[in-house]
Amino acid sequence: MTTRTFPVSEAVRRAPYKFPDPPPPDDMNDYLFLSVPGYPPALIRHLGNRDTTAVMAGIYVSRQLPRTQKGLFYPDLLIAFDVDPEAIIARKGFVIAEQGKPPDFVLEVGSDSTGLRDVREKRAGYANLDIPEYWRFDPSGGEFHRGAALAGDRWVNGQYEPFPIHRTDDGGYRGYSPALNIELRWENGKLRWYDPAEQRYLLSYDEATNESANARMIAQFQRDTARAERDTAEARLDTLQVERDTARIERDIAEAQRDTAEAQLDTVQAQRDSAQAELGIVEAQRDTAQAERDTARAERDTAEARLDTLQAERDTARAEWDTAEARLDTVQAQRDSAEAQRDIAQLERDSAQAERDTAEARLDTVQAERDAAVARARELEEQLRRLQNPD
Repeated sequence: MTTRTFPVSEAVRRAPYKFPDPPPPDDMNDYLFLSVPGYPPALIRHLGNRDTTAVMAGIYVSRQLPRTQKGLFYPDLLIAFDVDPEAIIARKGFVIAEQGKPPDFVLEVGSDSTGLRDVREKRAGYANLDIPEYWRFDPSGGEFHRGAALAGDRWVNGQYEPFPIHRTDDGGYRGYSPALNIELRWENGKLRWYDPAEQRYLLSYDEATNESANARMIAQFQRDTARAERDTAEARLDTLQVERDTARIERDIAEAQRDTAEAQLDTVQAQRDSAQAELGIVEAQRDTAQAERDTARAERDTAEARLDTLQAERDTARAEWDTAEARLDTVQAQRDSAEAQRDIAQLERDSAQAERDTAEARLDTVQAERDAAVARARELEEQLRRLQNPD
């Protein structure tokens, strides 16, 4: 919908015509089913835009300013969007030429005296005024409106075509108004207005009053609940503060214990490194001792080999000594037997004596070397014993 760009009330001030009051109703049905429940104010609140939306009851509808009220209709409920409500109130009627459009919605509440007129004359009259939607509510369940408890028509090409009306599970009726985006419902002889978008009924005055009281009670309960939750939250906050302080202390203790453990770990690491170094020294000493033992064993083997050599040389020298003595005996025998060969024998004897002296000297030398080798072997054996048994 578009909003009008000029106030219709200016035209009303230029031609201050007012419709007369509608005649007294023959029944109280529009009052009982619209005014008493307080639905016009509820519709105003629901539809919004009060400056351009008209929700009114008992207002004449005319194409032009009339010369007479004969043949005019005043629906039990009129709703129009994008209009000037002040001009309607000032005129005490809805002038289509001034508003630039007909009402969007009209409703008639049926009664014993108006039911037939609602179905025939008013239906034709509202169609002639090009009103998009005309609805009828019959509290009797269809007796007043010739069988229709709830009916609605939409204006199409200069005539009305009926809206579809559906039965409800509780035995009522419902029909949807595109103009209002609301369902009109007949429930147990009462008119109800249902918002399908919000899926809720528009509240009557009593329902709104009860809902307001309930809302106040709920609000008080919510305030009390919020206060209790706030107190609980504050207590929880204090508890969390204590827990946080405790956690901070425990964290500090844990950090101190961690630092102590790290220091102890560093000490253990240092001790391990020292032990590792000492182990390396011991292993080096063990390797050195092993090398010395190997050297001593090699020297002992060398000395034993030298001793064997010296023993062989001694045996050779003894054999040579024995040979020399035998030779001396031979020479002596030859001297005794061959005096003639005395000089030669003497020479040979002297030579043998010299060889014997040389052999004895050699034997003494070998004996000295053997004694030295034995002493060296004993010294090496003592060193080997000390190396094998350091304690």
